[in-house]
Amino acid sequence: MIPSILTQTRGEPMVASTDEPIRSVTIPWRQGGLLDILRCFPNERRTYWRSAGNLHALAGVGAAAVLTAQGVDRFGNIRQQAGELFGRIRLDERNPIPPTLIGGIAYRDETASDEIWSSFPSALFILPRFQWTLLNGEMWLTINQAAPDGVLSLADQSIVEEHKNLSALMHVRTDSHLPAPNELHAESLMTAEEWNQMAAEAIRRIRHGVLEKVVLARGVDVHTDQVIDPIHALTLLDKRYPECMRFLIEPAPGTAFLGATPETLAALVGRQLKTIALAGSARRGASPEEDDLLARSLMESPKEQHEHALVVQAIRSLLAPLVDELTLDARPGLWRLGNIQHLRTHVRGDLVEGCDLLDVIEALHPTPALGGTPRREALAVIEELEPISRGWYASPVGWIDANGDGEFAVAIRSAVTAGTEARLYAGAGIVANSDPAREWDETSLKLRPMLEALRGEL
Repeated sequence: MIPSILTQTRGEPMVASTDEPIRSVTIPWRQGGLLDILRCFPNERRTYWRSAGNLHALAGVGAAAVLTAQGVDRFGNIRQQAGELFGRIRLDERNPIPPTLIGGIAYRDETASDEIWSSFPSALFILPRFQWTLLNGEMWLTINQAAPDGVLSLADQSIVEEHKNLSALMHVRTDSHLPAPNELHAESLMTAEEWNQMAAEAIRRIRHGVLEKVVLARGVDVHTDQVIDPIHALTLLDKRYPECMRFLIEPAPGTAFLGATPETLAALVGRQLKTIALAGSARRGASPEEDDLLARSLMESPKEQHEHALVVQAIRSLLAPLVDELTLDARPGLWRLGNIQHLRTHVRGDLVEGCDLLDVIEALHPTPALGGTPRREALAVIEELEPISRGWYASPVGWIDANGDGEFAVAIRSAVTAGTEARLYAGAGIVANSDPAREWDETSLKLRPMLEALRGEL
């Protein structure tokens, strides 16, 4: 067992108070991969983000600061706290990596009643005590150290010692043998017949003009014979889904939210904003010929094209007040993942002055791809018909730095874990001509990546 170097006494994390300065120092790092590093700290808070295509990745251990919020103004509350926090951070102007918060915001503003979500507030962002950043092929270590009473020189001395400790720690190898596959006992939280009834009721309301589309989700509870290792699951997701964004948020040791999502909510660099519309799905074929046939069917399906068009129209409307010169693909393209293919439209524009990334996230969430349209009516149907809380499923997760840059994804293809238990979710867009049985099959397809990752299948 590797000793912790992050805690004071009885495992209490070293978190700066709300008015203390924080010293942030970034230095080059060349020891181990990000997930190998996280594996060395099983008893600490850990965070992880890896962009699609692996161009940018973050791994955090411990917490120098923790931001939380509840209620309908949780976006604004986090925005205010983040601004105050970044204003307290002291760093060298040559620092190549700005201080970065990693976290997410729950699907709804209420506190989830299900016990498996008990460690997750409505909004949570963590400034890691130690943060490793992989950017443009280079790795950096950022150490964020509280500076009590504003004594930054003492913080610098502490940072030097922490770096020595970390360097020594990386030479201590844990058992590198990967755990044996988990025996999973999965239980769907609704039957196929219950799903059909729920979807049929939604279709009835759509045909009566109450709404145009609603995304309904179902849950699956999983029990295992050994404690679930989120880092091992992430390792498998990294290998299988490099085209997706992979994430991990541990609000406390022993409970985690992780996944590999294909859906970007929004990414901002400077004033340049990017997002996508992702709706319309089909499985992958067993042969190239079948794959192409399924792709053509998806591209030509009136139902799938209509569902996708509703998402595109809604995103255009939601972003109009926030973005100048909004541009979209003329027609949706095909995006093929490991076991599923989607219709996708890229959306780009320049953010107007006075707006920031959290303004965009608040405006877009929940997107029509995970809520419905019109939004208010769709959310009311979800609240009425779905039997369980979504928690952080389909929520915004990602990072934002002191420069205002950041990237958020929609947390689908995800799972929340606690010890030997986990809960997975999958949803399907319901429109007027949806077939409930086919939508059930689509949710089963979407559950597969996380089930395989939790099982530990190579």
